[in-house]
Amino acid sequence: MRTLVMTLILILTACTESDSDDAPDDGAVDAPDTPDAPPATDGPAACTVTDPRTCVGNNICLNSTCAPAFPRPYVFAVTVAAIPTTNAENGQPWDVGNAPDPYAEVSLNRQLILTTGVQTDTFAPAWTDTTTVVIPDDTGSPDLNVLSVIVWDADPGDDDGVLACRWTHLTADLVHPGSVTCTGELGSVTIAIRPVL
Repeated sequence: MRTLVMTLILILTACTESDSDDAPDDGAVDAPDTPDAPPATDGPAACTVTDPRTCVGNNICLNSTCAPAFPRPYVFAVTVAAIPTTNAENGQPWDVGNAPDPYAEVSLNRQLILTTGVQTDTFAPAWTDTTTVVIPDDTGSPDLNVLSVIVWDADPGDDDGVLACRWTHLTADLVHPGSVTCTGELGSVTIAIRPVL
């Protein structure tokens, strides 16, 4: 992840450096102007909702127009999970003779925003619970927009943790496709994240 972040910083730095007459000549050759390039427009760029690459930076495609991803309200939903047949902590079945009774908790910036209902006796829960929350502007705060989900097995007394996933910084690239998925040895979980239009 650090390599990816450092690479992005280097790319962004290279792309945002200004071309000044008093800058030393480093031998680089500027690309010639291309007469076939479309003229720049003052309005928002057009985009394709199914192709996140049509919007750049911290923008997403809404109604065929690139728009800022944050701050913006989003609908969150834990849609599906896949749970292994045994508890990774002890190698035993989740419940005596039965599959687990999973539910999920979703947090944004360490604040609980959604708790799903319990699905009974299933290794493949599907939920329809939703909540709408504003994902704030994270300019200058890379520790903002942390999304996490914990899937639990509901038991009398203490619930067992099934799996936990964390996205350390939501970006336009992550939210544009409409969902994020975490997959590992302990199973998988998908969270739908859709902008409110």
